[in-house]
Amino acid sequence: MINTILFDWDGTLLDSNELINESNIYALNKFGNRIFTENDVKPFNGQNLRDVYQKLYPGLEDKILKAYNTYSDERHDQNVRLFPEVRQVLFSLKRQGCHLGVVSMKRKSMVKHGIELFDLDSTFDVVIGGDECKRKKPDGEPILLAMKKVKANFKLTLMVGDNWQDIASANNAKVKSAFVNWSQKSYKQVQQYHPTYCIDKMTDLVEIVTEENKI
Repeated sequence: MINTILFDWDGTLLDSNELINESNIYALNKFGNRIFTENDVKPFNGQNLRDVYQKLYPGLEDKILKAYNTYSDERHDQNVRLFPEVRQVLFSLKRQGCHLGVVSMKRKSMVKHGIELFDLDSTFDVVIGGDECKRKKPDGEPILLAMKKVKANFKLTLMVGDNWQDIASANNAKVKSAFVNWSQKSYKQVQQYHPTYCIDKMTDLVEIVTEENKI
């Protein structure tokens, strides 16, 4: 049975991949000593960006992160959209009685802004941002915090994401996981983390929940 579904935000529900890539390129090229391309920055998607920047340019990570956030925030509303069927499926899952939440690496304020932008406030029972947890994905702490807030059961919880960090975080939290095939990453890149499910479209989630919850 599944009665709690936690989602990553960017790249899972929100199609923001191009904006994330562009923001990384802008920030890194502003402070770095080489030219970064889209192929260079794609692997950074889903990671803790401060850690990424620190490894690349120790001592400059805070300046690069500030440049990233400024560039991304200014362009956010005009350059993001929901993936197909997201709205319909979220409301369908709510009607089935599921608790829904977001567990993201992004700052909570910007996650909530995105949720409000698309009028999804009423669908989510909990929102966890990357600035709320000391240990971030792939650690299980962000998922465990979300579960605590909605009093979720480990056996009845599913984490849905587009990166290996989401699947590994689910494993560490001892909950089921689903990898979304519309990710920038391929299934081969997450296969070693053994996601419980691999879905091709959002409506697959409704089918999974319906099947899992058969009496």
